[in-house]
Amino acid sequence: MFAESWSLVVPDEPFATTRRGVRHLAGGSLNVMGMAFAAKGSKGESFLAVVVGGGAAFGLVVITSRAWKACQVDIAGSVPNGLTLLFLGLPIALIVNLVLFNIVFRYAGKAFLFSLVAALIAIAIADLALFSWQGTPAASPGICPGNVPPWWPEWIPT
Repeated sequence: MFAESWSLVVPDEPFATTRRGVRHLAGGSLNVMGMAFAAKGSKGESFLAVVVGGGAAFGLVVITSRAWKACQVDIAGSVPNGLTLLFLGLPIALIVNLVLFNIVFRYAGKAFLFSLVAALIAIAIADLALFSWQGTPAASPGICPGNVPPWWPEWIPT
């Protein structure tokens, strides 16, 4: 069905044309279709934001959980740490990552790869800041110095 309705041709005109009810996508390569999928403001961009932002948020929650377990941090008293991360940490990280991805990806430039890399770097910096703020709580007693787990690399600041 998809192959019948779209065909890729290399016309002289740089815009989409129609002939006999068949759409022809101008551009010259299959990369055009991939770029159209993740165009600024498209459903593909929203999907990419959810995949990248959601994956980074889930990774942040997993790292925070591992750090709290390694240092025996009790953040919420009688409430288990997992519930705190699920209902507080994950939504905060998800909202921050989605908003940041959309802002940076849209305004970083026209190049798809550059915008994607810029958004990934911005999300990594934001998640590191969130981990430093909530993943290593100074007010909560733990067995690790500064609540920084022993497996955390020293060259990454917390």
